[in-house]
Amino acid sequence: MRRGERDRFPREPVAVVLHPASLPVVERGGGARTIPLVTEELGTRELLNGITTFKPGAAIPWHKHNCEESVMVLAGAAAFEMSGSPEHHLTRLDTSWIPAGMSARVGDDRTLI
Repeated sequence: MRRGERDRFPREPVAVVLHPASLPVVERGGGARTIPLVTEELGTRELLNGITTFKPGAAIPWHKHNCEESVMVLAGAAAFEMSGSPEHHLTRLDTSWIPAGMSARVGDDRTLI
C-alpha cells in the first residue's frame, strides 16, 4: 500500500450482499438520483457502481472517476458518451465500461442529442 492510501481506504475489502431497497438515495440534481452500491466506503479500490434513475430529460454531465465504472441500462433507454467517442444510444441490458480517469456523461435518451 502506498503512503496515504490507508487513510483513503480505511478498511480492508470484505464481500457483501447489498439490498438497494434499504440503502439511501442520493439526489444528483436535475432529475437524476442514485443508490450507491459498491463504493470506497466498502473498501473497493478499482470499481464503482450504483443504480441511477432519470426523469425525462435528466442527465449527469461530463464527469470522471478515479476508478473504473460500468453502466448498464436496466429499463428504458439512455444516451451515453465517453470522451473521444461518438454518442451511443443504449437500451435494456446494454452495458458500458469506462476506464479510470476517462470523462463520460449519461442521461435520458432524449437529453444528449
